[in-house]
Formats: sequence, structure tokens, C-alpha cells
Amino acid sequence: MNPKSLAPTSRRLLLLALLAAGCLLIAAPRAHAAPCEDSFTEKLGSGWETNANWSKGATPSTGENVCLEDGAQVDIGPGVDAEARTVVGPVPVRIDAGGSLAVAVDAELHGPSVVDGEITGGAGATVTLKSGSLAGVGTIGPRFINEAGTVEPGGDGTVGTLSFASEYAQDEGARLDLDLASASSFDRLQPPSTANALIAGHIDVAVLGSYAPAIGTTWDFISGTAGVSPLWTVAPSEFSAHSISGGAELRLDSALPTGTGSGGGEAPSGGGVGGEAPAGGGAGGEGPSGGSGSSSQPGGSGNVGGSGQPSSPLAPSGPGTTDVPGRCGSGLVLTAAIKGGHLILTGTAPKSTAGKEARILRGARSVAKAKVRADGSFRAKVPAPKARRGGSVVYVAAVGSLRSCPVRLKSR
Repeated sequence: MNPKSLAPTSRRLLLLALLAAGCLLIAAPRAHAAPCEDSFTEKLGSGWETNANWSKGATPSTGENVCLEDGAQVDIGPGVDAEARTVVGPVPVRIDAGGSLAVAVDAELHGPSVVDGEITGGAGATVTLKSGSLAGVGTIGPRFINEAGTVEPGGDGTVGTLSFASEYAQDEGARLDLDLASASSFDRLQPPSTANALIAGHIDVAVLGSYAPAIGTTWDFISGTAGVSPLWTVAPSEFSAHSISGGAELRLDSALPTGTGSGGGEAPSGGGVGGEAPAGGGAGGEGPSGGSGSSSQPGGSGNVGGSGQPSSPLAPSGPGTTDVPGRCGSGLVLTAAIKGGHLILTGTAPKSTAGKEARILRGARSVAKAKVRADGSFRAKVPAPKARRGGSVVYVAAVGSLRSCPVRLKSR
């Protein structure tokens, strides 16, 4: 077809269509991942900077395509400046404050990943959250796409701001979790004033501790951007989200149900996870007062609330849940029990790991460490997790390259 033979209007429409098609071709992702030129396999700790952890016996250079193939987590600690051309693979990445990862082309993240430091990139570089979760209070420089994961500024139950130096985009199958601690303390996304935030998918809101916001309260969770495209759905239904000038805000439209606070206060009649709750029904173990943790059993319903008030109870789904990235099992077992406002995490590891460090990962963060005893046992205590309606919290134990199957506490 000769464009000159068309009427002026038709000619303009054809040129616009060709231009749009060209843009789509340019923006399309690569059909095949680049071949691995250096692969991370956790052999000596989890540090990126440890040469022995890399297949070539040396840390990658800025021109190499990197695969993260084996391990519980890759750590980029303070003062470590990691670099690669591309980064792919299912192993979560943790970048501490003062650490950085420079990617020349692109990087994919799988949770639980944490960015408290910085990810930088060359012109046109992209960082994509492929699965799992991303938490932290750091900065991501390249264009960011939440493809199918959950972004948690600060972390699950921790208020924080996650910053972006380029566009923030969230696809339909992805989620943004926002924690509200007060009218002035809440999770935020901070894209630059020169870029947009394109948010589809879900926004999940949790009120922390004993905070009881009034109807009509608003929280500007994005501000100072070029604009926000609101294509989201919000839960729970008492909240709504709206685009505003240069950002977006949450608003409480109706009263929250009594006891939706999700802090880590004591639950006098809380149900045990693994059977250590003094008055609660055991869930997966034998609580002293018996029962399955349901409200019909002695000892109450196993509620977890900020002030002892009923809220969304947390129940374990057991070690059969295997949707956390990475292998699990291999002689490493983790169990959990709620006791007096705390979560008691106990486990067993192969006796050959005695003296090594067991790390407890909750969602996107390492929340506790314990030394493996001579008999293979270990124990740690952390604050009880908040109950997020319709959500869940996952704990995993890691000893070297071994990883336990996850213990999932699910809101009912």
C-alpha cells in the first residue's frame, strides 16, 4: 500500500498505527534470557563478594550475565558494590544500607528480597519483581516493574519509604502492601517528579497496633510525581485509593470492624501454632487447653491483636506449603508457636551443621539468628506477626545452602 495514495486523514491514521506498532516492538521483552556467564551457588556464606560462591571463582564484572542458581539468599552488604550486565534466577537478594548493585541492562527479583541500599542501572535498564516480595527503604534507579509480586515499603508490619529514580509500574497480577501506623506514619512509594507511577493490580492495607483512624482520614502514599494512573483495587473495602495532583492517596471511607488493629500485643487467649500457647488451642500441636484453635474450643479463638482484642486470627498451613522460591527440606525443619505476644521458632538441622548459624526469614527480611546446637536443634523468639486480613506471613529457616519448608501463618 502506498501511503501517498490515501486521503490526508487516513494517511495520518496509518502513520500513527505504524508508529505505535514500532513502539511495541521496541518495548517488547527479550524472548530468550542471555546465557549465564557466572553463576551464584551458595558455598561459603551468602555474600555476593565471596569469590568461592561464584562458578568462575570470582565475582561478576559489569559485562557479565549472572544467574542466581542456588542458595537461601544473596547478600550485598554495606560497602559492597556488586555489578553485572543482567541478573536472573530464583534466589532472593538482600541489599543492605551502604551496599549497591549496578545492572547494565536488567535484573529480575524474586522474593523475599530487600533493598535497603541501592540498585543503579545504565540507560534503559529495568528491574522487574517477578515473584515473591520486595521490601526495604532503599532506592531503585532503573525503571521498575512489579510484574507478579508484592511490594512492601519498609517491610511487612514496618513503616518505610521505598524510593525510585525512574518510573514505577505495577501489573494487574501484582500487589502493593501499605501499613498505616498513624496519620503521619505510613508506607510510601517515592518515584521522581519527572516520572509516572502506573499502578494496576491490588493495594492491600493494614492498620498497625492500636491505631484507630477516623473516617475520612487520608494518607498520601505517593507524592511529588508527574502523575499516577489508578487502575487498582483496594482491600479491605473500608478503604479507597484515588489519584491526586502529583500522586495518590488512601482514604478511609467507613468504620473498620472492631479489633482490626494488627500489632504484636499479647493475646491472652491466643491459639498456639505448634502447641505452646498456655490457654489457647493448639494448631498443629498439643496446646495445654486442647482444641484446634476454633472459637468452639476451650481457650478461645487463637486471636492475635494489638490490645488483646479479637482480630484476624493467624493459623498455620503446615510445612506442606511450598510456594516460597527455592528448595526446602533436606533435613532442616522449622516449627512455630505463639506464646505471650511472641512467636517461638524452633527447628532441627542435620547434626553436621552444628555450630553454624540458622537464619529465620520472615517474608522479605531476616528477623532472627540462632546457633545450631550439637544435637542439631535451634531456637529463636520474635514478636508475634500482625494479622493481615486475607493475607499470610511466611517463615523459613536457612542454614548455609539448606532451607526449611515454609511455615505459613494465614489470616482466616
